[in-house]
Amino acid sequence: DDNLYFSTNNSIRWNIANDGHLRPQANQTYDIGSTVQQVKQIYSKEFIVLDSGYFKAGTSADLQLYHDGSNSLITNATNDLRIRSDSLKLQSITGEEYLTGTANGGVDLFHDNVVKLTINASGYRSNDAVKAQFGNDSDLTIQHSGNHAFIDNLTGNIYIRNDGSNDDSEIHIMARNDEESIVCHDDGAVDLYHNGTKKFET
Repeated sequence: DDNLYFSTNNSIRWNIANDGHLRPQANQTYDIGSTVQQVKQIYSKEFIVLDSGYFKAGTSADLQLYHDGSNSLITNATNDLRIRSDSLKLQSITGEEYLTGTANGGVDLFHDNVVKLTINASGYRSNDAVKAQFGNDSDLTIQHSGNHAFIDNLTGNIYIRNDGSNDDSEIHIMARNDEESIVCHDDGAVDLYHNGTKKFET
């Protein structure tokens, strides 16, 4: 027998086989270290846990990583599960982007590896030709084509409403940011403009 055996109380606990592998004498029986006597560090090229085996962290095993044979799961039973990185990416196994985030920067959301929504210091932004969709059947869409902006409604009416509670509430439609086109007054007239000059009121 070329194996090397380690025994206590006349019972074999571990063995080193002639292939050089260290094995417990009985399957899933013995531990390395304990709750009060831990191994300081383990260096390994690979750490393999079989299906339905767990990697556990925390005194009460609060964090668990495992594969149940069909799915991979990360579960946390205490407080927050925090993932920290100055540059964070969620990707498919082929590298297709789902989400990217940068410290002190933006967050990008992707569809089919194309950025559809960016969150930045000013708020959020959609790229050209990306529609903001509202309603179960996307009845209302808002988009910018790269040249023009479009608001499209497929069901019912479009209402532009000012719900201000004071008597000075108005709706202003401006062809340019410094040029009035139509002004609707609360409980009052509607003014029509030409080249910034009022020409007609109701």
